[in-house]
Amino acid sequence: MYQVLKKAMVACGGPVKIGDHLTAVFHEAMGRIPSPFGDGMFPKGEVELGDERTGEKFYFTPLSVHLIAAHAFFQGKGSRYRIDPTTICRLLDVRPSPQKKKE
Repeated sequence: MYQVLKKAMVACGGPVKIGDHLTAVFHEAMGRIPSPFGDGMFPKGEVELGDERTGEKFYFTPLSVHLIAAHAFFQGKGSRYRIDPTTICRLLDVRPSPQKKKE
């Protein structure tokens, strides 16, 4: 998600192709927003990530990326920025790493 966020932010509001079927657009807003955990301030704005195959759209913020990476917090169900782990893994084609066998 961080890579998608960076690419979208650099495009300054223009669409960015992510892989073969996703398009990301960063919608900027003025200001910064604090982490509810007190560990930083993050740019306001949101990434709209669209799947061209299904028409599905998904939204996340710079704060959302931080909350997942630092706190494993995906936000509450019903929130505009709720990031369902299964959905984002499917969209970004993320698969679990093979597990090493214990000896």
